[in-house]
Amino acid sequence: MRRKQQFLKAVQILAPGDTFILKAAERVPEESLPVAPGGAALQLVVAMQKLIPRTGHTPSSFDSDTPGCHRREVRNHSKLSMSHALRIKSANFWLELGEADQALQELKALPSSAWSHPLAVKARMAVLRVARERNEATVQE
Repeated sequence: MRRKQQFLKAVQILAPGDTFILKAAERVPEESLPVAPGGAALQLVVAMQKLIPRTGHTPSSFDSDTPGCHRREVRNHSKLSMSHALRIKSANFWLELGEADQALQELKALPSSAWSHPLAVKARMAVLRVARERNEATVQE
């Protein structure tokens, strides 16, 4: 998959249904993207979401089953800083791309004070679920 395609897919995962951010992402030239464009996608989405005031609710990639706004969830749990929330969001992004090892690295970088936050617990459970499924697939082979 080309870098531009990876970048656009990552943007769609991080900002599902947000056509404004997707259109902005489409304008990014491929030659300006890094080899691993997922981080650039995360930076773009975060920057765009800070610039654009949100009044409605958009689906969160933290939980694809439950629509809601992850910004609201973060505000309700003030113990989680923005950098920690971004790290958790990044872990979920890596999981969406099938990179459980990278997701685990993101979660390991969280300080112990953030481990008990509901979003961090949810992300760790998702990583464990993927690891368990991977192990079960290996055993069945």
